[in-house]
Amino acid sequence: MNADFRILEVRLPESADGPPPPVVRAAEEMDVEHQMALLGHRDLATPAESAFPQWIDQRTYRKIYFAAVPTSVDGEPGRAAEVLGIGAMLLPLTDNVNNVITWVMVRAAHRHLGLGSALVTAIKERARQEQRSVLQGWVEGREPQAGEEALVPPTQSGALAVDASARFAQRHGFQLEQVERHSTLHLPVPVEAPGRSPDEQLEAWCEEARGKAGADYRLLQWQDTTPEQYLEAMAALYQRMSVDVPSGGLAIEEENWDAERVRLIDERLEKARRGYVQTVVEHVPTGQLVAFTLIVAPHGQPYAFQEETLVHGDHRGKRLGLWVKAANLQYLGRVLPGVERIHTWNADENGYMLSINVRMGFRVASLEGAWQAKLETPLST
Repeated sequence: MNADFRILEVRLPESADGPPPPVVRAAEEMDVEHQMALLGHRDLATPAESAFPQWIDQRTYRKIYFAAVPTSVDGEPGRAAEVLGIGAMLLPLTDNVNNVITWVMVRAAHRHLGLGSALVTAIKERARQEQRSVLQGWVEGREPQAGEEALVPPTQSGALAVDASARFAQRHGFQLEQVERHSTLHLPVPVEAPGRSPDEQLEAWCEEARGKAGADYRLLQWQDTTPEQYLEAMAALYQRMSVDVPSGGLAIEEENWDAERVRLIDERLEKARRGYVQTVVEHVPTGQLVAFTLIVAPHGQPYAFQEETLVHGDHRGKRLGLWVKAANLQYLGRVLPGVERIHTWNADENGYMLSINVRMGFRVASLEGAWQAKLETPLST
């Protein structure tokens, strides 16, 4: 290991009542540095005050963090500037218990010095100790230019430029399993007919979808808190989504969801200083919820994130995806009119959802690779 730094496991407080510790501040700084270089803005960089409660929440995932610090630093880093790199491990507790979700960040001025490799080594060693054999991570990338070396996943959908991040992942045994598109919608939505306003366009999409869906379906909407009577139904949708959406070659098992896990979403978003608007579709004859979409909006910011969208496989072909997305944009405009742009992510092979997003005005901003490494037999305990 380079004599100028060492890797330590970071101890975090159990409560988020105080200010974020230096390692969380450092993560924000590194993320801002990366996002500004890649996208020219910091919309995707989570502020430390919002991230801190999520870092220490050990419920659905057990979380372990490593930091690269100068050898001159004794014990835990006392300032964010003393943290040169960070590695994170999220260990699912209720399902997918062979997996670890991981990420590594290194300050630009300290790259190519072995810090990232040392962090990955620490993560792999700990994963084996924890009897976990699959590492998964998502890394931003870009489309290859003409004549540039490209990396194509097993899905044969999408391609990433073989840049420094891709080479780093490959060097450490990770394989590209899927390409996701990060797209941005700058509001208002574009119109499809001369003289039509954006509000009229959203209503036209809703009317189109309602006409296809028919009287057996109706919309429900709520903000920030899932109504008690829909917790179990939303749990069923989230569980279905864990195996219904395209996942490429990633080793993903069906997740276990219940009402409490849905409540945790609301709680975590509130602690992260984020609100949301949600639109769902109810199948009237059965009372089941069969489609939903969610837009999450950081408090006081001009940007938001279109997160999960699902149409249950038994109810596809009725334009329910178009309906929930258009209706949720209407809802967003009513309750959070300050939002100017929305970011979203879709698997490159998810042509149906991508076609809806493109129609609504989303345009590709960057790409993201889903990477996976399978470790040797975990260490015995």
